[in-house]
Amino acid sequence: MSKREKMSEELKPVAWQFYQDDTWHTGMDINDHRKNTEEAGYPVRNLYAIPENCVLIPVGDLKAAIRLMRATGSNSGWHEKANELEAIITAAQEEQQP
Repeated sequence: MSKREKMSEELKPVAWQFYQDDTWHTGMDINDHRKNTEEAGYPVRNLYAIPENCVLIPVGDLKAAIRLMRATGSNSGWHEKANELEAIITAAQEEQQP
């Protein structure tokens, strides 16, 4: 189980969203709105509050770090680490797509 999956099991959602017209919209729980939205076939996802002990790093900063890591050369091992980090970012971004 990935760290992200483990966190999802431990945290309770604070809101949810549905995907329509090429964008995510925040759902409302009035009159079983989520249930109706899911039954209508719209993709839905939970939203979680960020725990106090978590640190967020903007993706732009990570992409700059990847470029720097690759610039150090393949002999140092950083090139492989850069590939791993880039794969993690790509997977996280794809997971957010409906």
